[in-house]
Amino acid sequence: MGKPTPPATGSSSKPFVLNHDPPPSFAGPSESASASEPLLNKPSFADELPSYDESELLHATDPPPFSAYKPTKRNPLSQIRSVIRDQHLCTDTEALYQHLQELAHDVPHPLLHLLGTHRGYRSVVRNNKNEVEEHTVTDFDITLSLYDFLATTQDPTTGEVHVNPGLLNVVRPIEKRHRGTRRKQRLTPTSPEDPHSIRDYCYSFVSSHTLCKEFSLTKSVPFDTNYLTLHLERLIRSTNYRGKTEITFPIHGKTVTIAPENPITAIRYTRWRYVFYVTFLWLITWPVLWLWTKRWAVVDAVFQVAPGAEERYMAEWKHVIATLVKGRREGTVTRAEMEGVKDALRRDEERLRRGVERGEGLADWIVGLVRGVHAGEGNYGWGADETSWGTFGFAGGTVTL
Repeated sequence: MGKPTPPATGSSSKPFVLNHDPPPSFAGPSESASASEPLLNKPSFADELPSYDESELLHATDPPPFSAYKPTKRNPLSQIRSVIRDQHLCTDTEALYQHLQELAHDVPHPLLHLLGTHRGYRSVVRNNKNEVEEHTVTDFDITLSLYDFLATTQDPTTGEVHVNPGLLNVVRPIEKRHRGTRRKQRLTPTSPEDPHSIRDYCYSFVSSHTLCKEFSLTKSVPFDTNYLTLHLERLIRSTNYRGKTEITFPIHGKTVTIAPENPITAIRYTRWRYVFYVTFLWLITWPVLWLWTKRWAVVDAVFQVAPGAEERYMAEWKHVIATLVKGRREGTVTRAEMEGVKDALRRDEERLRRGVERGEGLADWIVGLVRGVHAGEGNYGWGADETSWGTFGFAGGTVTL
């Protein structure tokens, strides 16, 4: 007994066909027809399908055209904060989440603000009497751009350089933030990471039916402010300045707040709010709004900083900043103006070097010393607080008693 062999190709025996009984609802051919015709000669299922153009099939798989949702009402409350009033973002979790992703591509503008002040006195006339009034004298008030701190990526195709978008993340549980509450609070530190995702907080915000609610996105640029503060303070003091200094790092476009569209927010976030300031109605309305408003401020967009940006900035611009401070500059200084000051310093240094080579360095040194003393930058320094019992010739207007 051996293995059964299949029938030969030219054999007259019928092929073996499994006979599955069709369901009662199946109206198929008769048994005599199926028995007389071979199974291989029946038309296949693919032959019965209608023909389609290949291009039609490709286009049929494409999704319908769509565009990202763009809210239209955006009110800038200040250079730091803006408010988006939109009802759709406050009722659709996915639309809110996708718009947060869009806002992460909106790059903020980090700045450096240097302020130097001292106490001064001036003579005023009140009721036909001369009186001495204390006031604050501004020695310098400089705003510089730190936009170059942001990390960039070059497009290999076009060669254009783009700032890297921000990375969205949820703040840590130990940070005091608004989490759908009126007051800032911390989560119970059961884990180093917040168990809620960004979508979870979006859903929590959308699910709230209160008329006054806010969802804020905070953009941060985590450069080393301690390093810059220390070196800038030393740089300012090296000019022999004796006044009070204030070094801050504001970020334009730092906070974007999303609120629903209704009459209350229309008054609260537009120019109508100044009516309440003038009429002092804010003394009544603002406490009520504070009690009604629920806030979410748990999502940050972190923008990368180029490695070593702080050291490069101080090495390149420290002499320019010192010149601006000694020149008692006030206002915003653009990059072009800083380049101009840098070129002027380079020309002065070159002229002095050539003068020293010709033996003229002593005269230049005497001229520079006289100018420094005349500007109040001698051994006694400049920008010190004045006293009300004497005149020291400082800026701001003083009187002699």
